[in-house]
Amino acid sequence: MRTTALTLLLTVGLLPALGFSAFWQPRVKGLRATRRQRHHEGYDLRPNSAIQSADPNLCIFNKIALLSGGGAASVDTPMNSKAVKIGWASSWGVLSVLAIFANAARRLGPVAIEPLQMSDKGGLTTVQWVCYAGCTALIGYMKGERAIRRKFSRHVVQRALTLDQGEATPLRVLLAGPYSMGLFRANRRRKASSWGMLVAAVGIIKVIKKMPYPWRSIVDAGVLAGLCWGGGAVAYYWVRSWSGINPGVDPQMPKRSEAAATE
Repeated sequence: MRTTALTLLLTVGLLPALGFSAFWQPRVKGLRATRRQRHHEGYDLRPNSAIQSADPNLCIFNKIALLSGGGAASVDTPMNSKAVKIGWASSWGVLSVLAIFANAARRLGPVAIEPLQMSDKGGLTTVQWVCYAGCTALIGYMKGERAIRRKFSRHVVQRALTLDQGEATPLRVLLAGPYSMGLFRANRRRKASSWGMLVAAVGIIKVIKKMPYPWRSIVDAGVLAGLCWGGGAVAYYWVRSWSGINPGVDPQMPKRSEAAATE
């Protein structure tokens, strides 16, 4: 029963959806990136060498971040794909976000796989197994693909890369994870979206904890699948940035008027 459930879960649920996403995402990326590039709020997406030559008066903290080799070029003019460049400041930001995902997955894992461990003792009914596989596929896709990969993962990487392009300060590097998530030093739209997702996630977690077995395990399995999917997407775009391939989204930095009001 355990092998059958796992096979159904992977074959019917996650793999076809992930394959569909991987097939179409490269084909629409260029159109989306071109459209969103027009709405950038004047943020400089030039390579690090161009930023250094244009602004020799950067503070020493920003110069160190630039010299670390991170950042990404624009979508239209990527840097040399053969040269792997990893910025320490952006890496700290992305790894901080991935650590949050990993910690959540560690907490959800034992509850999500509890039905699999109890299958030898009766486990779930046939209807419950169908719900288990269906919720894992559905919630995993909605949360991992639509919520995290499409609306969150690229923004995280893009904002983390700005730490290698002149945005680094001691506070922003220390809180690189929340910074990359858009919880501060972002425009009003980004902050509203990020804080809204955070509050909603906390509320949903509290509701799920009150659910009885096996329904909590069924829902947690879907959330766990979404976290793994979304975390993999963040890691994917981060690794691509090592070769200078920009995620191609607006980092949604604050406008000058907003920055002046907050700072």
